[in-house]
Amino acid sequence: MELTICSANLRNANADDGNDSWPYRNQMLATVLDDLNADIIGVQEAMQIQVDWLTQSFPTHTITPGLPYGNHAPHEYAAIAWRSALFTVHQHGGFHLSETPDRPSRSWDTSWMRVATWMHVTHIPSQMQLCVCNTHLDHRGEESRRQAIHVIARQLQQFAHLPTFITGDFNVAPDSDVHAALCGYGFEDSWTAAGNADGLGVMSFHGFKGVEWPALSGERDDNRIDWIVLRDPTQRIRVQQSTIVTRRGADGRFPSDHYPVVATYHIS
Repeated sequence: MELTICSANLRNANADDGNDSWPYRNQMLATVLDDLNADIIGVQEAMQIQVDWLTQSFPTHTITPGLPYGNHAPHEYAAIAWRSALFTVHQHGGFHLSETPDRPSRSWDTSWMRVATWMHVTHIPSQMQLCVCNTHLDHRGEESRRQAIHVIARQLQQFAHLPTFITGDFNVAPDSDVHAALCGYGFEDSWTAAGNADGLGVMSFHGFKGVEWPALSGERDDNRIDWIVLRDPTQRIRVQQSTIVTRRGADGRFPSDHYPVVATYHIS
């Protein structure tokens, strides 16, 4: 049996991105995500209009929005879209990436109130119980990113006996303390587990500029900041492939300022 999981930062609908603003690219984004045919899609920066768009664009999926995040309205959601026919949901929830995760709050040097969304499900074809979590770490606060991993690990401890996927925009490259901390908690990055390597040209954020982004921005060109990680104590799930989806429309427009990332797994 196969399971396909995607992580996609949608770029919030409120941003003034000129010709790359939400109304000009949402149809292209729907086409790209639909073609990926993912069973679970973790999205970041989804405003309510984009949560509604997910519901309308993917009738085969149910949308679990989770908690709102951000410092002011309109807020964003780290939503999870899941294929309705494939999963039974036992429980779901969310928490804040702070010292007080049970209430809206910010801690450390974070610039933006951040959250994670989680679900405890059964994958019906295999009858395997899973935990799925989706998150979006701060884009400025280094300490908050480091601490957020420990918050996530503590909050998901109740599911430590289950295969657990985390999708997200981690806002830092894989040679970071954040990535090392995730690995320290037993998670494996599906990108490298599938046989891919990091290095020059391997990035997931591109600012609507594609391969030109590093030269235009001065940022590093190995900035793979969107990950799908898995911890599987049952050893029944094996990643088959993982891809950074660099597709663009016929007009040259990208569906978002991040490339979606997707991974396919075999369940034994």
